[in-house]
Amino acid sequence: MERDLVNNTTTLVAVPAQVVSGDGAIVGAIIDTLGYEAGKFSVATGAVTTGDIALTSIEESDDSGMSGSTVIPAERLIAFDTTAITTANTVAEGGFVATGRYVRLTVTGANTASFLAGATCELGAPDICSTK
Repeated sequence: MERDLVNNTTTLVAVPAQVVSGDGAIVGAIIDTLGYEAGKFSVATGAVTTGDIALTSIEESDDSGMSGSTVIPAERLIAFDTTAITTANTVAEGGFVATGRYVRLTVTGANTASFLAGATCELGAPDICSTK
């Protein structure tokens, strides 16, 4: 079936669920987009005691270690929501069209952050001829 999500997407852990207990950037895992043309990062919160978290940027690179990475420009971001999440059980999302093979998400905790959060990356738009 061409339109089902199970066989046409792949979901990976971008930022393992964790208690964020301080302000600053949390750099996610490096995601290999080989075989896919686009993706979406989703950040979800659990219990929020204080502070907030926001999607900051998505970087891309052709190097598996992210050497020479650049931030994906706004024209290739889709509904990239940088609004700070301040409440429990909330999801913020940001989509992208990748031209580099590898991507990673950075989120930032602020305002005396103390909360549970994690993120996934869902890859889609499979390209069976892709070699990036």
